[in-house]
Amino acid sequence: MKKTLLLTLALASALAHGETFDAPHVGADDKQVVLGGAGVALTPEVARLHEQAGQLLLAGKAREALPLLNQAIAQYEKYFAADPRQRYAASGNVETMLYLVMAANEGKAAYIIDPRWAELYFLRAYAHNELGDLAAGKADLDALLALRPDNAQALNERGYYYQREKNWQAAAADFEKAAESSQLIEEPAVRQKMSAAAQRGLAFTLTERGRWQEAEAIYQKLLKEDPQDERSRHELEYIRQQRAKHPQI
Repeated sequence: MKKTLLLTLALASALAHGETFDAPHVGADDKQVVLGGAGVALTPEVARLHEQAGQLLLAGKAREALPLLNQAIAQYEKYFAADPRQRYAASGNVETMLYLVMAANEGKAAYIIDPRWAELYFLRAYAHNELGDLAAGKADLDALLALRPDNAQALNERGYYYQREKNWQAAAADFEKAAESSQLIEEPAVRQKMSAAAQRGLAFTLTERGRWQEAEAIYQKLLKEDPQDERSRHELEYIRQQRAKHPQI
């Protein structure tokens, strides 16, 4: 898991949010989407733990950050345990509306919580990864995606876990969904970065499965969008070499 992809954006997002998060919600009785509802903010104690853990991770102190994240997540689970409604964490109106309309279509009462609740799992996944516990890191990404099923960043990161396991089909599914979900991101620079990461991950997976023509098309598209993309250029050269070695494929 790459620090630049996982941690920097997670902490930047955390700093961008205040103590409250206004968002639409779905009423418990009529299941209608209502604008202006209040999302559930972090408690002051969890906000403190979130900030402290993030700073420790930025300083390379994953082992010290992990107990703080364990404590914060335990408080999260206790805080929401008695509420049977569907719960989503969302950042921005587009993602919020997507989840709440989805819940309404399924006939479920749902509500929105501050995205920093979900970021706790993101940060703990990073800490586990730094400490070599990849299974625990993936489990935290699964928990995050239960709260934010269309979060492109988490989908990309889980795709990398599947790549390590050589579970190419699962990796491809996550990268494909990440590429689609990245279009929900409202900040253009972040949207482009997440989309490119998803496409690059998918292309690598296709290469490993011997689907070179499809992978080439993605890398060529990425190079057209960014002529300075040396990673895509390198992968295209790798595919060319593999074709020369295995002309029968």
